[in-house]
Amino acid sequence: MYCFRNRFSLPDRRRISVDAAEWELTSGNSLSVSIKSTTEGEAIKEATELVLRGKGYRSHDDALAEGYRWRDTLQAALALLNIGADFGDRLPTGGGLTPDVLEQAAQAASRPVINEKPGLQVFECDPPPLLIRMSATGVAMANEERTRSVLLAAAQSEIHFSEVERLAYDLFSTSFFQPSPDARLVTLMMALETLLELESRSREAREHVDELIRQTKATDLPLAERQSIIGSLNLLRNESISQAGRRLSERLGGRTYMGMKPRKFFTEAYDMRSKLTHGTVPRPSHTEIGKTAASLEVFVGHLLSSSLLASDA
Repeated sequence: MYCFRNRFSLPDRRRISVDAAEWELTSGNSLSVSIKSTTEGEAIKEATELVLRGKGYRSHDDALAEGYRWRDTLQAALALLNIGADFGDRLPTGGGLTPDVLEQAAQAASRPVINEKPGLQVFECDPPPLLIRMSATGVAMANEERTRSVLLAAAQSEIHFSEVERLAYDLFSTSFFQPSPDARLVTLMMALETLLELESRSREAREHVDELIRQTKATDLPLAERQSIIGSLNLLRNESISQAGRRLSERLGGRTYMGMKPRKFFTEAYDMRSKLTHGTVPRPSHTEIGKTAASLEVFVGHLLSSSLLASDA
């Protein structure tokens, strides 16, 4: 039988509001999936280092697929609960004990010893291995009832994130670890822009762009400059990021953010991001940025968990 395991970290200002030391998400026959603190006996609501683990799978591939499915489920639920988490995918995978040292440790421990790797890890369940981890050296939470109901709804929805959605969640989570409100807002906008799919403009607009490209090719401008202009014109065949963002925002229906409808709030947040990244002077104040970033956390979390919003009404 095979097991999966994925350690994940919460930022200092967020917790998962569950009193138990271990939360069993599902069990049946020989299968079991649970969340627990990496510190033995510590309540989940006190922990910043936790592990998602599952056991009882017949093959390595089954365990890997179910590991990703349950991680997607957990990430969607956390997004709706406005909780970012680092699941380790972007951490370096090198280091750890050498095979010779692991073998010596296994002999001393009378069981397999393996290096704990960042991200999702699959291994044989029996005998239970000893995992070795090499490392250097304001809390907000939803109430337990909502936490449990959100994850239950996520599990019942059989959510499968696309690679784009996983990247967006990683960026969403990264924002929670940024001490600066400027960095949080920019990172959250990166997560939002990852979700955008730029649609083609109208046929008339594309034909107009094609004519501009033909005119540019016919000029006596230096080759490098012509190629640069043509590259920019080609981008105009599709709608702008601002247009795509407003269209994506309609997914959130009648909800409001900072007292604004989703389309209006997106425009406000995107304009503030542009002021930060394009060197507008003076920059927006920390108060303005912090307030917008706080609402943008919820906004992006709702986009990532939009299929669950009805169950959380």
